[in-house]
Amino acid sequence: MTTINVTPEAYEIIARWAEETHRSLDEIASQIITTHAAMTEHPYIERRDDVLGGKPTIKGTRLPVWQIAERLKLGDSPDELLNAYLHLPAAAIYDAISYYYDHREEIEQQIEENRLENVLAQHNATMDEQGRITFKNLAPRV
Repeated sequence: MTTINVTPEAYEIIARWAEETHRSLDEIASQIITTHAAMTEHPYIERRDDVLGGKPTIKGTRLPVWQIAERLKLGDSPDELLNAYLHLPAAAIYDAISYYYDHREEIEQQIEENRLENVLAQHNATMDEQGRITFKNLAPRV
């Protein structure tokens, strides 16, 4: 058994929360600990099941880390990435780059999965020389 000491003020907040939600102090403490343990060492990166299937993205966006990493690999500098994503704080871009270096194998796999030829194959589609995509198993329009 592990004991965690909290301030009297924190205890009052937890106790009030337990009472308001009709849960035990243990349940509330477990939720707090689980949430804290799930926090990433990358504060601008999140994984949400309802956003891109849980792939790591820049928090509050649908911008996947693999996309930042791919641009970096193609030669974009961090300054070019900052200019491309003016709506994001610089720390978010740098955190995505850091996440890539900390989780290179995972992000490299996502880059590979999202290459055009792999996406076309996955959806049984082809692209002609004009860039038009045709899906082979769709019923023709009537």
